[in-house]
Amino acid sequence: MKVLVFVCLCMAVAASAAMEKEQDKSELIRKCRVSLAKKEFSEECQVLKEMRIKAMEERKKAIMEKKEAMEKKKAIEMAALTKKCEAAMEKKVVLRECYALKQRLEAMERVKIAAEKKKKEAAMIEAEFKKLPEEVQKKIISCKSA
Repeated sequence: MKVLVFVCLCMAVAASAAMEKEQDKSELIRKCRVSLAKKEFSEECQVLKEMRIKAMEERKKAIMEKKEAMEKKKAIEMAALTKKCEAAMEKKVVLRECYALKQRLEAMERVKIAAEKKKKEAAMIEAEFKKLPEEVQKKIISCKSA
């Protein structure tokens, strides 16, 4: 019973801290909107911008870590499956897993090719963007961040 009460208290404290943080953030947003309405760029806007950048970087980092973990897991699975298929080939036996492995390898190759194409397209778009006048670039960047 005491543990349940303690857990409830902890959850209540955490919830109130989260609410307080959310209120602080909404207050920052409100102050920033007011200063932008006055055509000023206040300290609140700078803090809010930094918070957003930090949150985006954290999300990016988490996504990259998750992606790396998935790639490691797939590599381990592929290595195990490859060994199993090599052993089966030595015995001159064809397994379903070997066919699946072949399909996965082909799919991975297609994904690599598509990723290379996208990189080339992104490089071309970036080159075109850099050819634009600086004022136009600034306008485009300001539209993206808004």
